[in-house]
Amino acid sequence: MHDDDTLELARAFNALTDHLHASPEVDDVLRRLVELATKTVPDCRWASVGEMSGGLLRTAAASDDVAVRLDALHQAVGDGPGLSAITSDDIVVVDDLLTDTRWPAFCREAASCDGVRSVMSFRIARQRPSAFCLYSPVPAAFSVDYVAGSIFAAHTHAALVQADAERRALNLDVALDSNRRIGMALGILMHSYGITEEQAFATLKKASQDMNIKMRDIALKVASGEF
Repeated sequence: MHDDDTLELARAFNALTDHLHASPEVDDVLRRLVELATKTVPDCRWASVGEMSGGLLRTAAASDDVAVRLDALHQAVGDGPGLSAITSDDIVVVDDLLTDTRWPAFCREAASCDGVRSVMSFRIARQRPSAFCLYSPVPAAFSVDYVAGSIFAAHTHAALVQADAERRALNLDVALDSNRRIGMALGILMHSYGITEEQAFATLKKASQDMNIKMRDIALKVASGEF
């Protein structure tokens, strides 16, 4: 990349980093990443983030419908550079789909239907496997400079890690709140009816099963005097 391109990319990522910390929505961050890739990586026209979930590749973010179709094509034929990046290699580069022999079905369909000629895919190392894929209609578009693409992959990884951490923190808060509710309800039942903690817990559990309501919600009713 030229110095001017590098400076422009650095400025764009500085702005994106600020947005990453300000936005609570990981989907919004991923969408901005793929859109930024098509604007700043030379010759990149399409980009996507694909995630494996339940044995299926789903599109977590895409620059447009073509990128969505390319993710779907990976899933339909069962191979392709994106899946290879996820399952075997950190980085997969395809100089020309018309001459590459590694994934014949994917190469044939992608080149004929959407005009893709070159691809660069990065594995994103996290608990749920995923890949950041860049596509170009220009042959050998990504054969020299991997830096920009690797930076996008790193930012994607950071966004997903942050989202996972926020989800874990939220789940922990919910669990702690549930424990507090149940503990309060047990104390009320024990005091009101002169029963043991085990008997109070059994009462909550039976009410939860009979009414098909989660125990924490039964506990809230007990604490608020509704039960």
